[in-house]
Amino acid sequence: MKRWGRQAIAMLLALAASGPGLAQEGVRTKAQAEGEKQARAAIEQSIQALGGKAFLEVRDIKSNGRYYRFRKGANSVGVVYQDYTRLPNKSRYEEGTKKKDKEVTVYNLDLNKGWLLEGRKGVREAKPEEVDQFRRTVKHAVENVLRTRFNEPGVKLFYYGPNEVSGKVRSEAVELLDTENDAVIVYFDARTRLPIKLEYTEVSTDGRKQKVEEEYTNWHNIQGVQTPLRVDILVDGELANQRFVEKLSYNNGLPDTLFDKPQPEK
Repeated sequence: MKRWGRQAIAMLLALAASGPGLAQEGVRTKAQAEGEKQARAAIEQSIQALGGKAFLEVRDIKSNGRYYRFRKGANSVGVVYQDYTRLPNKSRYEEGTKKKDKEVTVYNLDLNKGWLLEGRKGVREAKPEEVDQFRRTVKHAVENVLRTRFNEPGVKLFYYGPNEVSGKVRSEAVELLDTENDAVIVYFDARTRLPIKLEYTEVSTDGRKQKVEEEYTNWHNIQGVQTPLRVDILVDGELANQRFVEKLSYNNGLPDTLFDKPQPEK
């Protein structure tokens, strides 16, 4: 993203002309307020494009499809998955079809716990760092960013217009910066207003900072909600994962037991 566009240049010129003291602070505050206003407008327009009230009233998501992993350009055989999500912070993710080899990952941040059923190995409790990783996943999930996170206390919003954003599609972007200095950027198609990409920085297991990008395509209207049925995840510019949704439904009334400690199937 080109962070310094026309808005930034104009702001610097205004600061230089205003001289020191309160005048500078006034110009800076005015520019920030205008940028936040534009950012909120972009998010609100995207919410409407996503389905408005129907999008905001989503409480849970059930989906299944195929998931592919890529390592050094080679992809794995597609894995069948089933995903259950209760917004904002509960998840049950299942891979595989054979009962004894099925892998199940459950996280419930209301309990600050997680469990992993690793096929024949049985069930183990998630490590603290794994729970923390899921907590970061929740913070960066586009479903939460556009429903609630942008309105959280202390979150700062920054707007980047089409002249400041490069890419194949003419787009605009909003950056959210929270009180823990964690940033996430959402890119919106300037024509459809739908989110086309989400970007953030993650720390790998060996301590390296990595740029993570999620790209959303193949949009369909499901129960009044515009939904991407393909998600590509890139790490430092390289394709890492792909998810193809075959079936998805909203507001299924998922039972609490789905987010309890999983048990091996007999």
